[in-house]
Order: sequence, then C-alpha cells, then structure tokens
Amino acid sequence: MIYETIPIEVFVVLKYNSPEVQKLVENWRIEPETIMKNVIDHFRELGIFGVPMSQQTMMLDAMRTYLRTSPEIIRMVVKSEQEEAIRARTKHAD
Repeated sequence: MIYETIPIEVFVVLKYNSPEVQKLVENWRIEPETIMKNVIDHFRELGIFGVPMSQQTMMLDAMRTYLRTSPEIIRMVVKSEQEEAIRARTKHAD
C-alpha cells in the first residue's frame, strides 16, 4: 500500500482500471489513453499534480464526477456512438 503522495498520472491510470470507473467507461468506444490524458490534463489545470493517501477517496469521486459531466468527454462519447451507428447502418445497407 502506498502511504505518500502519488503523481496524478499514476493515480488516474490506477483508478481508471478500478471497477467503479470501469462501470462508467466500459461501453465507451474511445481509447482509454485518450480519456486518461483528458482527466490528467483536467486535474493539472486545477493545480493538482499529486494525490496524498488521505485524499484518494475524494479524488476518485472527483474523477468519476468529471468522467460523467465533462462536456469534452461527453462530446467524444456521443461522436463515437454516432460513428458506430453510421458504420452499423452502412454495413446493413450493403
């Protein structure tokens, strides 16, 4: 177990693979690296570069909230769903 501050990059990668986050992102057709980079950039813009052990639960909640509410991520998800629907329609049209 880690008892010190971990870099935000490490935190996001570790928590992205947790069941709580995977439940949110499992049906998204977006590369995980793209989503993780977006989350890391968001936290860096807020001035968060590391996560102390005592704040990991709060930061996981903040990460999940951001994944659900980020306009940029929502746009990426909608766009990928639209592209998937177009591919499905054109496949059936052939």
